[in-house]
Amino acid sequence: AGSPASSGGVLAGFLAFGFGSSCLNTVGVLGAVRVVPAKHAGKASAGVLCFLALGTTLHAAVYARWFLGDPLTFLLRYQLAYTGLMGL
Repeated sequence: AGSPASSGGVLAGFLAFGFGSSCLNTVGVLGAVRVVPAKHAGKASAGVLCFLALGTTLHAAVYARWFLGDPLTFLLRYQLAYTGLMGL
C-alpha cells in the first residue's frame, strides 16, 4: 500500500482543485480588468495576480507548517474552514 498522496483519488482531487482554482483566478482577473478604465487595466490585472500569488504562498506556508505529509487531512480541514468562514 502506498502513501495516501499516491492514490489515484487524491491525485485526481488535487488536479480538479487546481483546475478549478485556475478558472476562478481567470474570472478574478477578467472581472477586475472590466470594471476599471481601459488605461488602468494592466494595473488591475497586476494587482489581482499579485494577491493570487500571495494567497498561494500563504496556503503553501500553512500546508508546510501544519499538514506536511498528510494531504487529505489538509484538504478536508482547509475546505471546512474556508466554507465556514465564507458562510459568515
